[in-house]
Amino acid sequence: MKKIDSRVSPGAENNYVNGMLKLDDSDFREAYLESMEKYGDWWNGGAVPRCARCFGAIKEPKDLRKYAGRPLHPKCFKEEWEKNKEKEIDPLLRTYWERVANLMTD
Repeated sequence: MKKIDSRVSPGAENNYVNGMLKLDDSDFREAYLESMEKYGDWWNGGAVPRCARCFGAIKEPKDLRKYAGRPLHPKCFKEEWEKNKEKEIDPLLRTYWERVANLMTD
């Protein structure tokens, strides 16, 4: 799988999104879920994150989706995205979030 650089710098978000959108579905899924692993300190430190929508525990990184800086379960992310997608005017980000919304986990 091709690594995508998501370090913060001017234009990094667009570079990251552009790189992610070039990936096929399998690699996109793997790269996105791998990016959620960077929040592993939540679980390693014993502080299980709560979903910002339903307030239920997010038990592991593969069950985490981040949207507007908020942790969400996949189902809750999809509901949040459906509610807000018309507000996203950037077609690149709209495509990215649509792909995130359609990610399935094991």
